[in-house]
Amino acid sequence: MTVMEISEEAKAVFRDAKDFGPRLVKRIAMVHDEQNALTVGWIVRARLSERGPHTLGRISSRLANTLRAAKARVSGTTVWSSIGSNVRYAGAHEFGFQGTVTVKAHTRRFARFEGQSISIKDAKLLQGRSKKAKPGLQRGTQQVRSHSRKMNIPARAPIASGIVDRIDEYAKAMSDGVIDEFNGRGS
Repeated sequence: MTVMEISEEAKAVFRDAKDFGPRLVKRIAMVHDEQNALTVGWIVRARLSERGPHTLGRISSRLANTLRAAKARVSGTTVWSSIGSNVRYAGAHEFGFQGTVTVKAHTRRFARFEGQSISIKDAKLLQGRSKKAKPGLQRGTQQVRSHSRKMNIPARAPIASGIVDRIDEYAKAMSDGVIDEFNGRGS
């Protein structure tokens, strides 16, 4: 859980606002929704697209495309909000994973040139537009049986670190929202 500090002026509004609480909490929920939408964009750009120790480096865009902010919920004077994904492997990248997994049976494509393994992309470049077999180039598929594999995925926390990156923007927006609501400039 991440905690943010609002400005002293906004804190004073809270202290002075006796029966004004429900409107302030509603405004804070609205600001949370706005900031969460901005944070999702930030996480996709800064934490899912680049390679590094705390980033993933986008391969398929599946995780980035499923990242969503849940609408803020109000319970009394508490505002709950979250950002997440329904992709199964999101948790492994966020919190880390160490253990054994079962790899399902599948078909693997392969390419070799003069006995050396090469990527499918390189095989396509070698082949070019020619319909004739390129001497020394082998392409095909092979069946891979189901098997176990040990995995060690470090916790990179792209979502949590993306929220922390923007915590100052959240605090400023919350403070401004509280002050605007108190001064009658709320939406």
